[in-house]
Amino acid sequence: MSDEIARAAPPPAVGHATHEVYNQPGDLTDYDPFNGDRALCDAVAAFGADWAGDRLTRAAAWVGSAEVQTLARQANHHVPELHTHDRFGHRIDLIELHPAWHELMRRCFSTETHSLAWAAGCPCRARRLVLSLEPG
Repeated sequence: MSDEIARAAPPPAVGHATHEVYNQPGDLTDYDPFNGDRALCDAVAAFGADWAGDRLTRAAAWVGSAEVQTLARQANHHVPELHTHDRFGHRIDLIELHPAWHELMRRCFSTETHSLAWAAGCPCRARRLVLSLEPG
């Protein structure tokens, strides 16, 4: 019986490729999710958030990059770790985040998208538009 199973088993795949996949899109990397989205650009103009155009363009430049998408995958893969006590038993309540999380936050703050709700102009509308630029 074991000979039958051995003969029926498929040969090992070279490089783990079993077949070509045609029904899945490729990676969406190095694209501009702001200027490449006509409806989003029209919404910025229609709702009077033109003043935020430069910030949106800067934010989109890094959101669509392959590097940031890799950081986002790493941050999502490595969940935060809660450390309730130190090695001596003292309560510390420390949450440890992957370095990719910190890098994403640093970049977000550098584009000032985190503070659009308090900026001049029409903050609520512009903030909603920025939130539509989430990575991958």
